[in-house]
Amino acid sequence: MTPQVVNMVPRAESRVFAKTAQPIGVLDVYGGEESDPMWKGSRIDRASFRKALTKALFNAGYQVFESRSGQPTYQLSARIVDQVQPAFGFNMTVGLRVRYTLTSLVDAGFRWEEDVSSASTATVGEAFVGAQRLNKANEGAVRKNIERLLEELVLLRL
Repeated sequence: MTPQVVNMVPRAESRVFAKTAQPIGVLDVYGGEESDPMWKGSRIDRASFRKALTKALFNAGYQVFESRSGQPTYQLSARIVDQVQPAFGFNMTVGLRVRYTLTSLVDAGFRWEEDVSSASTATVGEAFVGAQRLNKANEGAVRKNIERLLEELVLLRL
C-alpha cells in the first residue's frame, strides 16, 4: 500500500489560513522512500509528499507555483529527514521529521529553515489489517507535519 495524497492533506476544519496570499514556489522534495510491500511496506515517497504539500499550501490561501517558472516571492523546499515506523503491532505509530527551507526571492537576507517533527498512531479499530494501519499512520504523520508547517508560515507573517 502507498499513502494517498488526499489523506495527507490537512482537513478543512484544521486548516491554518494565510494572512496574505504570498506566491510560493514549491521547489524540490528530497528524501522519502517508495513503498515496497515485500520488505518495508507502506512508506512516504517524495512525489506524494510534494503533491500533498502543494495542495495544502493552496488550500491555506497561498499562490502556489510548482516549478521555477512564474513569479513566486518565496521558494520552499523540503527534505524528508527521517521516517520511523514499526514492523508490526496493534497500534502503529509513525514518526516523521522534515526539514523545510524557505528563501525569499526579493530579500536576499531572508532564509528560514526548520525541522518539523510529527507522529501519528493508527489503531486496530481504524484498520484491522496491519498494512492498512501502517498506511493510515503514514498519512496522519504527513498531515500533521504539513499542519505544523502551515502554522509556522503564519507566524512568519509572510
